[in-house]
Amino acid sequence: MTDSGAQRAYNFVKAGIIKGLSIGYQVDPAKVSYGDDGTRTLKEVRLFEISLVAGPCAPTAQVTSVKSLAQIETVLRTYRTCKVTDADLEQLRSIDVTLKSLLRRKSTLCQCGCAECLDGNCDDCSNDECVDESCEGSVKARQAAKELDLLKSFATELKSITGPTSL
Repeated sequence: MTDSGAQRAYNFVKAGIIKGLSIGYQVDPAKVSYGDDGTRTLKEVRLFEISLVAGPCAPTAQVTSVKSLAQIETVLRTYRTCKVTDADLEQLRSIDVTLKSLLRRKSTLCQCGCAECLDGNCDDCSNDECVDESCEGSVKARQAAKELDLLKSFATELKSITGPTSL
């Protein structure tokens, strides 16, 4: 929450002023199937963005609750001093699985044109203006490194409470 834009967005969502979601994605035609009734099923998409909006195109695309890492850290501290129930443990394991999926390394190729990325070494991206979110060494990726470290720390702390989980 060090970014003023993020703080503003959080406050709007928390207050219920903005609660819609919009996504930007690309579909591989080979990953689409069509039903006899005309429905389209997207089996895989390349997600570029998730945006908060006042009026989403799909009325059901809504934020239903707002949580913060600080709230979860408070809960974890509580569990250190009291007995953890089976239901609590199951919820914590679910959070652990979600965290693991967030922490997995991206397998998609970036669109950056620098020599390093073209060679498959996005960690060493030399394009200082690269903002491709798929590029592991982009400006956005470097900015997100601090948040990723916080998530990793949280995941380690969560594992100490829940024990090992498997996907």
